[in-house]
Amino acid sequence: MLTVQKTTRDVSAAQRFEFWREAISDTFVDLNPTQAADDGRGFEGQIAGGQIGESRLCTVAARPHQVERSTGLIRRTGGDYLFVSLLVQGDIVYSQADRVAELTQPGQLVLYDSARPYRVAFRQDSKQVVARFPRDLLTRRLRNVEGVTALSIGGLNGIGALASGLLQSLAERVADVEAEVTAPLLDNALDVLTAALRWQSGSNADADEYQDLHRARARECIRKRHSDASLTPAAIAHEIGISERYLYLLFHAEGTSPVRLLMEERLTKAHAILTQRAPLTGTMESLALRLGFKQASHFSRAFKERYGLPPRQFREQSL
Repeated sequence: MLTVQKTTRDVSAAQRFEFWREAISDTFVDLNPTQAADDGRGFEGQIAGGQIGESRLCTVAARPHQVERSTGLIRRTGGDYLFVSLLVQGDIVYSQADRVAELTQPGQLVLYDSARPYRVAFRQDSKQVVARFPRDLLTRRLRNVEGVTALSIGGLNGIGALASGLLQSLAERVADVEAEVTAPLLDNALDVLTAALRWQSGSNADADEYQDLHRARARECIRKRHSDASLTPAAIAHEIGISERYLYLLFHAEGTSPVRLLMEERLTKAHAILTQRAPLTGTMESLALRLGFKQASHFSRAFKERYGLPPRQFREQSL
């Protein structure tokens, strides 16, 4: 698993900003930062994060400065990614394509495109989550990327809050949780994020877009409540405000079902627990109950079918 850890604290004060230039360019895309007026404190910046497949999620904290990705820099260095930044604290302004997005409230999001010039201004000490995605991960979900760049998405309620929460949770865990666990969560987060972008842009959501949103909400319900043994497709449908029949139709179109998704979520969590080095708490029977299985024998059969060995034997072999 690729982890990213860079900090100016390990560099002399005179070399910190040049170090920062190299750090952000190496982590994201080539960028040209400039220092803000000297306030007597000197510059400090930190980057921490990791990789999920081809996507990179990092938490970035820095004192006031500006960053530019110019046309010349794009021509010289390339790099074709779409970025999403999420404000954790502070005040950051993003400018691209004659639009300006001011992030002043925690949870706000903005999408921007590395293939076109943009500017970023950290107007005070700030902290953000920066997600770098291969272009096709978003464009296959979102028809009009150019129409939603540099648009601020609120993160306090509605679909924006859901997207914000998912991205921040992933960024906090990306460096210490196996990609096998985080990859499905990233897919869910991208579904919710693109739904939020469509609504923010004011574009008319067609039937496919409504279906994507319902699927994303169903997956999020499963992710949050997988350990609840009483969770059923009917309960999922009720929570997200659709009929059970429609829920099954949504996932039938993708070749799966809510029952399969719930089972996969539980088994993925079991795999993560059984491969960790820390001692297990309780028995395999208690683990099965914690994961939402009503019977340990059902857990054992399902796990063996998915991973080739019963849970106890799998645990012994993994150690």
